[in-house]
Amino acid sequence: MTDGWVLVPREPTEAMLVNGREALLPLVRLDSYGPLIGVWQDMLATAPAPPVDGWQPIETAPRDWSEYLIAWPSGAVCIGFWNSEMRYVDWHGSLKPDADQPSYWQTLPQPPNNERTG
Repeated sequence: MTDGWVLVPREPTEAMLVNGREALLPLVRLDSYGPLIGVWQDMLATAPAPPVDGWQPIETAPRDWSEYLIAWPSGAVCIGFWNSEMRYVDWHGSLKPDADQPSYWQTLPQPPNNERTG
């Protein structure tokens, strides 16, 4: 992909719409395109990451409360999400990993198909 471009969904997500609306609330009128650029940047900031295969650096993990697999260097793996209130990757359950924060993430696999294959 060309520098300066990112992949975004065709339709905005709920998080993108909420963030865009919040950015517009303080505006009474639009005299220029400047405020709209800020709105688009706010919406892009909450856009979900495109699906990727394999483990990715934790710094590239989605920050929209979506869930994904997270892993530590020790091999511990669980489901995690970006906690925007605390501003770090959080996880469910009582896992006590060897490091404070995970090092890698990847998208969750598709659930199994209930159809019998033969």
